[in-house]
Amino acid sequence: MGYEFNMKSIRLIILITIINSGWVAVPVQAHAQTDSLIFDTDVMEQDLYEINLIKFKRALLSDPPDSSIIPTIRDLTTEFLNLAKQKEYADANIILESVLLIFTTWNESSSDYSFASFDEAASKGRTSSWQWTRELTIGSDIWQQQFEFSIPELDSTIVEKQVNPLVGCRLGLQWAGNQQSAKTNAEFRTSRDYSMANWYTCYNQRIWTIWELEFDNRLESTRYVRDIDLAYTQNQASLQFATKSTSAWSLDLQDEWRIRRNKPHSFYYADYQHNQLRGALQYSSPTGWLSSITTEWDSRFHDKYIEKDYQELSFTAYGYSMPGTAWNINGNAEYRNRNYQVAWNDSTYYNDYAETDIQLNCEYRFHSKLQAELDYQTAWRRYNNMNSVTLNFNDHDLRSLLHWQIHDSWSMSVGYVFQSRAFEQPNTGILSEQDYYANGIEISMDVFKLNAIMLSFTDTFLWKRYPNSAANDIEGFTLYTDRNINTLLCFFSWTINSNLQMHLTANYDFDRDPYDDHSDTQTTMGAAEFVYSF
Repeated sequence: MGYEFNMKSIRLIILITIINSGWVAVPVQAHAQTDSLIFDTDVMEQDLYEINLIKFKRALLSDPPDSSIIPTIRDLTTEFLNLAKQKEYADANIILESVLLIFTTWNESSSDYSFASFDEAASKGRTSSWQWTRELTIGSDIWQQQFEFSIPELDSTIVEKQVNPLVGCRLGLQWAGNQQSAKTNAEFRTSRDYSMANWYTCYNQRIWTIWELEFDNRLESTRYVRDIDLAYTQNQASLQFATKSTSAWSLDLQDEWRIRRNKPHSFYYADYQHNQLRGALQYSSPTGWLSSITTEWDSRFHDKYIEKDYQELSFTAYGYSMPGTAWNINGNAEYRNRNYQVAWNDSTYYNDYAETDIQLNCEYRFHSKLQAELDYQTAWRRYNNMNSVTLNFNDHDLRSLLHWQIHDSWSMSVGYVFQSRAFEQPNTGILSEQDYYANGIEISMDVFKLNAIMLSFTDTFLWKRYPNSAANDIEGFTLYTDRNINTLLCFFSWTINSNLQMHLTANYDFDRDPYDDHSDTQTTMGAAEFVYSF
């Protein structure tokens, strides 16, 4: 979306001003910490991630996945949530977009890539089926950020606004036969701030009765033309070989290759190649439990900046109780080990680590209209060589929600949220990362009427506290100080008629210092689109 001036840039201005004024004594690790502020994941990818996350929630409501692909959805969801937690939003978006693609293809009737479409075609004696998709899109991205700060001899409010009108089109073709199916679509979009084009194609071949072979390729090209001078091209191809039968066991093998080229090419926008090998063994028990074991091997290679190269091995165990009883329990445990190929004695970020993530979700249905949910996630990360930036930490995230189905098309949820991060050793420096904990409430409402209106609304208010941060004692210093945060996410979709749809997306964040009126930030981001199908 091309928003270069962001919260972290503003905080960096504050730090530079403080350092240059000699107001505080800067510890030795200041350089490492300011690196993390400057070169954190691009805010454009973070904004796109937030938008895609809302679309994902909409897809869950509008097209609930078939029980047979729920484990895949759960695994991928865990992956992009973990990546987002590490602020690797570019990779998180790639996985999240793949999940969205599953929703758009799974429930389509004649051209679905599932085996049901093959069986249906064979039973009806049909040799092939073609379907065209043609869409025109017109809309706009909207973004505004307001930041207030005060330090000696400086008291100011910064307001940044962006309105980015856009227009685009999408063409798609799907085909399904007795033993094969294929899909391809091309999308073009141009706006004031950026232009993009992508082409996706997928071919699926059923072999005998239980084997399936699938190849897909996505080519994307984007150029930002206003706020930043950046263009990139990315190609992602995968080959998947899987078993699909009525037996309890199934096997899934996949190789995915991604190539990214940036212009201009630099250390912080580095060209790379990424390869992922994945194998998953799944078992469905007669009692209704589904379990799987997955292993992945990731390798990333950079053409020039080899100090960024790494290899990562992960193992995931997953269990899921199939619906049908009052209880629904599922969980997964993942272990990841990342090794960078070139060791730096003074490396700030490229530091080998091992991480363990555990997620547990429990749902209990009191009756058809009332349901309770408890979701808990925890993570431990341990670095081989800790420094002031790559510190060992423990994360905890707890959500306890009560869901009320008010009407067939209207539901509400309310609950308690707890988050915390604790580092292995205390940090006393102002610029060092700090322990925190947050308590809050979450309220959401969902309205869904088939082929008419979809509304998803979530409001989360968090009291976030840094109990050991020295910055809490300095007036006007907003880095790692106590915060009250209100986040509002809203998605609205209206099917006006069989050819026309309207989509509205909004994200509002109000980040307030409970003690200092000059340390508040407000961020508003939205998108409006009209989609015409013909």
